[in-house]
Amino acid sequence: MSHIIKKNPTLSPLWSLVSPARFCIRTWESEDAAVVYDVRSGDTHLIEPLGREVLYLLRDEPGTTESIRLKLLSLYAQEDHVSIIDLIPTILRDMCDVGLIVETYV
Repeated sequence: MSHIIKKNPTLSPLWSLVSPARFCIRTWESEDAAVVYDVRSGDTHLIEPLGREVLYLLRDEPGTTESIRLKLLSLYAQEDHVSIIDLIPTILRDMCDVGLIVETYV
C-alpha cells in the first residue's frame, strides 16, 4: 500500500535548522556573508547576508515564514523591506534544498 502525504496549503510551514550541532557557521567582521560547513556531509555553503540572518534566527528557535519576515524587517531599513519580503521564500526554499533547514507542518 502506498502512502501519500499531502501538504496542506492552508498551513504555514515551520522552519528550523536540521541540527545546530551539525553546522559550523563562520563570519568575518569585514564580510557580510557567512560560510556554513556541514560536518556530516562535508559540504560548505556561502550564505549571503539575508540568508545568514535567517540561519541565526532559526538557530535561536524555529519560525514560520511570517515570523521570520517580521524579525528580518525589524533588522533592516524601511527602504530594503520590499526586496527582503520578495527574497524570503526563495532563501528558505534554497536552504531547505541544500539541507540546512527543514520545513514541517503542524
